Amino acid sequence: MKKMNKKYLIAAILATAVSSNAFAEEKKNEISAFVYANKQIDPAGQDPMVTVYASYGRFLTERIGITGSVNVTKAGGFTLGGVGVGGKYYFKVGQKGDFVPFVVAELQFGLGGDDTTDIYYTNLAAGGGASLFITETASIDGRLVYQVGSQSVTTYTGFGSYDSTASTSAVLLTLGLTQRF
Repeated sequence: MKKMNKKYLIAAILATAVSSNAFAEEKKNEISAFVYANKQIDPAGQDPMVTVYASYGRFLTERIGITGSVNVTKAGGFTLGGVGVGGKYYFKVGQKGDFVPFVVAELQFGLGGDDTTDIYYTNLAAGGGASLFITETASIDGRLVYQVGSQSVTTYTGFGSYDSTASTSAVLLTLGLTQRF
């Protein structure tokens, strides 16, 4: 009987070791950093807009994740900051050397301006892209995203202030890096 219990104990230890090793290798999180430029938000429409975008994702399954993001935008004399929440779906699980397509969607909120102007915006972004896995956990990512939204601008003058609201849309081509852990 003791011999039989030892076999079960050894089998249980081996099963636990194998499953915990597989769990340790399963990547449940990812961080990404992207940069893009366009003329979308600058109220005067004169200066190009440059945005640095970072996100954190948590995988619900091997290929479906929820994301949270922050971004900082510089457009002429204006500076904007924003946050977003969204999701990402990979069409397959990537390995080193793989080219893996994905789709993304995100709801974004932001505010900013300069000394005389306040800007508030809300955007809905959706699109797709692909990850080129350079290691098992790191990839170079390209995305093409269509973004629609609303922007409110309040400009303060020596005689008061005036408000304007505009609908915005943009096609954004981004390039960035992603690390899974």
